[in-house]
Amino acid sequence: METFKTLADVEREHILHTLQTLKGNRTQTARALKIALRTLQRKLLAYGLTPGVCLDEYQMGKQVYCKETGRTYPSLTAAANDTGLNLAQVSIAARYETSIKGLTFKRVV
Repeated sequence: METFKTLADVEREHILHTLQTLKGNRTQTARALKIALRTLQRKLLAYGLTPGVCLDEYQMGKQVYCKETGRTYPSLTAAANDTGLNLAQVSIAARYETSIKGLTFKRVV
């Protein structure tokens, strides 16, 4: 049976892709998506993206390795999607090379 993404998942991916394309600039992202900046901020908070860890250098195309899964992910977003953690958790774990909910992440240089 074919599985489909929910509308919420598609929206989230589109917002994050736009934000990455615009190098984390929230004002430009809101403008490009034709939504209010406050609406964008609320959605990002709902995704677990706080202003301090939103799109740091680890998310912008840098790879991250998870010891427990043995996988190298192309981005923090991919690691978060695969492990069920939110982006903020993976970002913090990768930045400090620590464990969150039993998963240890580290940046790949």
